[in-house]
Amino acid sequence: MTTHAVPVTEADVMSALDAVFLEIKRVRRELRPEDHLVQDLDIDSLAALELLIALEARFSVNLLNDPRASTVATVGELVDVICRQAASRKPVAPRDAGKHAAIVRSLP
Repeated sequence: MTTHAVPVTEADVMSALDAVFLEIKRVRRELRPEDHLVQDLDIDSLAALELLIALEARFSVNLLNDPRASTVATVGELVDVICRQAASRKPVAPRDAGKHAAIVRSLP
């Protein structure tokens, strides 16, 4: 029997982001696409890494090895990267610690 992946919607990702943000930052807040991850949500490099790993697991995407993920500034941009990856369902490659370190270093 063949199963078909259910498309990931922006609403799905926003809901997951709300939950992960609450878990990581211990602050209940309704996230908006225009929220800046660093300036508005106070996401530091460790929180960003935790956020990306949790979202990878939730949506079966590979954010840590995607150069677009290291350049996102807003919630909306992150949602877009996740939705695009989920739509293309690229296989998740083994983690590369060097690339992870580069992403964390690029964060303020």
